[in-house]
Amino acid sequence: FILWGVENINLYRKSLKDYKYVASQRERFEVYLQKIQATLNTLKPRIYNPSLLSFDEQCAKYRKDQIPLTDFFQILRFRAQQLQIDLNFYPEFQALRKLKEKESKINFQKADREQLEAIQSLSQEYQKELLELAQNQRSPFKLSGSEHKEDKAFYTLLEERLKNNGQYPELSKYFAYLKEAKRLNPQGILKEVKSLEEEVFSKLTQGQDERFLHRSQETVYLLEKLFKLTLTPEEYKDYQALTKDFDVTRLTGFLNKKIMDLKVYYERAIFLEPGYEDIVQKARNFYELTSSRDEYFIEEALNKMGKESQRSAVLITGGFHTPNLKSLLKTKNTSYISIAPQVFQETNQKRYEKILLGQGEILNKTTLSTGRSGTLRTFMAMFPGNPLGAALKESFRLIPMNSAYSTLGHS
Repeated sequence: FILWGVENINLYRKSLKDYKYVASQRERFEVYLQKIQATLNTLKPRIYNPSLLSFDEQCAKYRKDQIPLTDFFQILRFRAQQLQIDLNFYPEFQALRKLKEKESKINFQKADREQLEAIQSLSQEYQKELLELAQNQRSPFKLSGSEHKEDKAFYTLLEERLKNNGQYPELSKYFAYLKEAKRLNPQGILKEVKSLEEEVFSKLTQGQDERFLHRSQETVYLLEKLFKLTLTPEEYKDYQALTKDFDVTRLTGFLNKKIMDLKVYYERAIFLEPGYEDIVQKARNFYELTSSRDEYFIEEALNKMGKESQRSAVLITGGFHTPNLKSLLKTKNTSYISIAPQVFQETNQKRYEKILLGQGEILNKTTLSTGRSGTLRTFMAMFPGNPLGAALKESFRLIPMNSAYSTLGHS
């Protein structure tokens, strides 16, 4: 087969430069957002009505993974019934209800004990494999708004290694619970959770101050993810809509006015942080460039397929690009299958950024033309000290998942 690079190297350089700037300034502005959050937390009990305050606290716990998704579903359903919200407009909730029923029948403490017994029953080789892959101790968990990719992969492997699950009834129920969760439409469910959450907030708010305070909280939540560069494409759209006429000047102005109106908490007043607009603009640039790169990936891949008379191909990118690439392929009526590896360890953000940002100096030395895509062999030649690059000079059997070039393999 043939490997082709489909990256636009100029766009990649620009995005890397913006990423580097955001990463270098992140810590300072995370402290700034913490100050704004402290002011929000101080004002909420004085501005929110009791029902709104209670619901806001529940939502905050859910976002911090302190409340499982199925339990938060119960909270939303209860609130919907109280506020006469028609749940027929939320069809994915029915699937979540079934999952909650399975979850309620599992004794998680017993499942945890059975897990230990099950692992001990395995051969030394399999035990070592699980321990090396898991690194940290794993226990049966309830699903939340997070993906839990590492945990799910661990339990998939554990079930594969066990010869007789019947010896461990609660653990077997847990395996079935995770399989049921796989059948759910996660994007659809999370979209409905967000939509219903907003409808409940809308019903509970009683005045403009409550609405502005809630909007301030949502803005801070998305800004935290913006500075970490972890917003999903959908969340980035939410951020754009939310801040269109509600920037940090208006947000802090509102909070400071409430402090003046209440004539207390003067120490919680918020001042504009120098450089704030710069980091926001760089982060936004990064997302816009990522979107442009995604479009380039698709156009370049389809052009290659046309020239090579190929009806199918493999496009390899980092997982960050996946949601937008799926959307682009749908708009072009192009069928696809998305395959992601099982991940056993959470990404080490500092190590990832060190590797990622270390590419900048090498990329600046390259003379690749930007209007055409080169071969992967050409790209890897830019990394003379990289063992993966050395291996690729001899063989195309290895494919890097996080290289600057996304790759298109023809089979």
